[in-house]
Amino acid sequence: MAGLVRMSLDSPEETRPFEGGTGQLQLVNMKEGGVGRATFLPGWRWSEHVKPIAVTASCQADHRAHFISGRMKVVMDDGDEMDGVRPGGLRHHATRPRRVGHR
Repeated sequence: MAGLVRMSLDSPEETRPFEGGTGQLQLVNMKEGGVGRATFLPGWRWSEHVKPIAVTASCQADHRAHFISGRMKVVMDDGDEMDGVRPGGLRHHATRPRRVGHR
């Protein structure tokens, strides 16, 4: 079947390190869009460790996430917050400005 594609995040096409050695994003690019695996070290904050790379006031990307370990707090620019997503949890952030940090 020509529609089957196999890729692995263990062999990413691109690795994007975060500022200050606070983690990284490993990425494979599929026809439908990128799929990534992010590793965030304790204390990671989008505003400190990605903003200088992205050069935007807040994150502008749409995300769907599955948590393997740790937890993360997300604060949207409009004040909406999500805290305490834990291992096994799923999260979706629609495309609208937000700030995130690893807890």
